[in-house]
Amino acid sequence: MSRFILTVLLLSYFQPVFSQITGSELLRKTIEYHDPEGNWTNLSARLFLEQSRPNGSSRSSEVILKNGQNYFKLIERMENDVIIRELQNDSCTVTFNGSEDFSQEISDKYRLSNDRILRTRNYYVYLYGLPMKLTDPGTNVNDEVKEASFDGKDYLELAVTYDKDVGSDDWFFYINPSTYTMEGYKFYHENGKGEFITIEGLSTIGGVKIPKLRQWYTTQDSTFLGADDLTRVELISK
Repeated sequence: MSRFILTVLLLSYFQPVFSQITGSELLRKTIEYHDPEGNWTNLSARLFLEQSRPNGSSRSSEVILKNGQNYFKLIERMENDVIIRELQNDSCTVTFNGSEDFSQEISDKYRLSNDRILRTRNYYVYLYGLPMKLTDPGTNVNDEVKEASFDGKDYLELAVTYDKDVGSDDWFFYINPSTYTMEGYKFYHENGKGEFITIEGLSTIGGVKIPKLRQWYTTQDSTFLGADDLTRVELISK
């Protein structure tokens, strides 16, 4: 056998499997890594967060998820105020320093309208539910998987769009080709502006691996937007 033929055969043999993987296959593999027992759908957990912003402000938050009961609660503690947002299905309750009776000025300042509270719930459930949430109705996973650089590392890029009644942003998720860990993502609005989010470390709760530290930046110039640090997780007994 000639050296040329041997080289071609070796290159063919060692060619990365991911060059042939489809988007749906890649999604299945990363879900198997993050939620091997399929526990996310019925997970009941309490997440404790320290959230910082570039202006130096910070707040402590507690998120309670009962996915099997479609229940969500967010408790935010700032210097002098405590805000509690609670949703059962799509029914909202909000208190400001223990009272449901607060001014429109407070509502506007802290974005306490029902619509905003629903969006807040969707934000937390979506981001902590990745990649499992990419199987939700209205999610369109591109079958073409690309090799791409993200945050200075090489990844498999999974592209996702949404039906118009679900969302208008284009999302890209970055999967480690060796472990199938989801290690970052970015999205673009219709106006071309967007954000990218890096992930450092994972916390495991009820067999589900979720991001430990998320940091947000603009896609235009990498301006830092904030960080969400998951300091502690607890299972809630049913």
